[in-house]
Amino acid sequence: RRLQLMEGDKVLMLKRVYYADNEPLNYTTTYLPIKLFPGIANFDFGKESVYSVLEKEYKVEITNANRTIEAVLALDDVADVLNIQPGEPLLLFRAVTMGKVNGRQVPIETFKSFYRTDKFKFFINQVR
Repeated sequence: RRLQLMEGDKVLMLKRVYYADNEPLNYTTTYLPIKLFPGIANFDFGKESVYSVLEKEYKVEITNANRTIEAVLALDDVADVLNIQPGEPLLLFRAVTMGKVNGRQVPIETFKSFYRTDKFKFFINQVR
C-alpha cells in the first residue's frame, strides 16, 4: 500500500544493521519496488548507498519523505540483532520516500529503522 503496488508486484527487502565501534546501533528494513528498479538486487548495499544507486543508476530525483517517529519496546528478533534485552526502549522511524521516476513523482522506498536509545540522541532544528 505504501509503495502503491498492485497484487503480485515484487519488492526487494533489504535488511541492514549499522555499527559503530563494533556495536549494533540501528536495524533497518527497506523495501524497494522491483518494477521501478529492475536489477536492483544485483547491487552490493553493504558497499553502496541505496540513494546513490537510485540517483546514479536509475536517474531518480529524490524529492521528499514522510517520516514518523515513535517509542517502542524491542521485540525478541530486533533485540537479538541489536544485542539488547527484549523490552528495552527503542525509537522506531518509518518512512515513505518519494522521487521522480521518468518525470512522475512516485513512492520509491519505504523503510522502518529501529534505533537504540542508549546510543542515539536526535537533534531537531526547526525553522519558521
